[in-house]
Amino acid sequence: MNLNLLSDSRSNETSTLSNAIQTSQPLSWWLWCITNFPQVSLENIQNLVWKSYQDLAYDVLSKFDFWVTLEELTKIINEAYWEQWHRKEITPVKQIWDTNLHSLHLWYWPTFAFKNIALEFLPRLLSVLAKWKTINVLWASSWDTINAAHSWVKWTNIRSIFMLPSTWPSKVQKLQAVNGIVNNPNAITLLADVPFDPLQDIVKKINGPEFKDFKEEYNITSFNSINIARILAQVAYYFRAYTELLKNNNIKNWDDVIFSVPSGNFWDALAWYYAKKMWLPISKILVATNENDMLDNFFKTWIYEPPKKDWEDFVQVTNSPSMDIAKSSNFERMLFDICWFNFTKIKWFYDSLGKTGKFQVDSETLTKIQQIFISSSSTDKERLDIIKDFWKTYNHWMDPHTAAAVVPWTKNEHNLKWDTPVIFLETSHVAQFASELKEKWVIVPWMDEFDNVLNAMKNSNPREWIDFIKVSWNFEDTFPIIKKAITEVFSKK
Repeated sequence: MNLNLLSDSRSNETSTLSNAIQTSQPLSWWLWCITNFPQVSLENIQNLVWKSYQDLAYDVLSKFDFWVTLEELTKIINEAYWEQWHRKEITPVKQIWDTNLHSLHLWYWPTFAFKNIALEFLPRLLSVLAKWKTINVLWASSWDTINAAHSWVKWTNIRSIFMLPSTWPSKVQKLQAVNGIVNNPNAITLLADVPFDPLQDIVKKINGPEFKDFKEEYNITSFNSINIARILAQVAYYFRAYTELLKNNNIKNWDDVIFSVPSGNFWDALAWYYAKKMWLPISKILVATNENDMLDNFFKTWIYEPPKKDWEDFVQVTNSPSMDIAKSSNFERMLFDICWFNFTKIKWFYDSLGKTGKFQVDSETLTKIQQIFISSSSTDKERLDIIKDFWKTYNHWMDPHTAAAVVPWTKNEHNLKWDTPVIFLETSHVAQFASELKEKWVIVPWMDEFDNVLNAMKNSNPREWIDFIKVSWNFEDTFPIIKKAITEVFSKK
């Protein structure tokens, strides 16, 4: 099977997987998409049950042609999932008492957030692909992503320039993003008093054809979920979740399961979709949103329309800040696949979005989507209530993002059969949001490792223009600062 070529979602341009990872985006400014998936069999899945996470990840990821040797891929995976993890299982699954709910724990070290799983793998892979030349990674995202990325690049050939909102994170996440990179010679945080989406637009513009020479001169790529390797790294833990239920006799091989994922940018839901494309037996994928419920509205109305206020894209501030996103980049990849890789159709959809602020899919496309996806939204109060209820009823803590994936199962608004196991994503340790939850009279447990890491960060002294730089949403103001960070500031760190 030829898995070398990927397609641009809005043109006929193609790329190898290796090139797609190193360039992050096509020159068209849109997204590289996989169009040919390897399949797993019943026997393949059964053989994964008793394997270590490292061996399982190798079996899944080696089906894709990363343009590295199998020996190199083994080394990358073994180093990515080794002693830096708090649990040797990496992503254990815990059944919630005698219910059919199962928690996929994804926050065991190094920064207590699920994005470590992709961002321990991707930089190591990129280092090998780039043959150890200096790479400048420019990106924008929510707070838990920056911490996972900065944690690995300290002693590598990869330099991380990360743009993110300065106003909405938890206190712990802000400590990690700013104080946590003191003495890290390869990390700079760019802070702007705007939501995520305008910063993502700046990154995408620099990845576009207008800045082709700049990008090539400084070897610029991205670790955002626009980088296809981020998605593929996460496919592995869905296979792990399924095999954990097999190992615990919760299901029989080839039984369907339902995955429930908190989602703003759709990239984790996309990884689940890719796992299903590889024939992992998934009955439904529930996309759980917060008050920024554009995705939930789409699955119910056919209309893709970012929320607006005063005719501009508008993002509400919630207690689940990593989901406070107006536009979901990776939704386009799923739509491209559902539409049989018809880039003309995708371009028409998104041209309509640019002109009118929305687009509507046809009934055939929606029918295909609704055969796979269901959705739900929740409020700050509903997420806080479920956090409290789960602690009282099951002695199980969860953070507000995880709670978004659990709330739908307390409402059972889709009337799904409860004899189908539901696996929900546990995205970060609840202590990441201890201060914010305490303000709402929710007292959460702590853990020694977490406490020790935070105390070290509190004693550090970040310096502006060395560890962090303040920027704006305005491209003309921000681009010179990005260039100066790459060409001058790193040499001072």
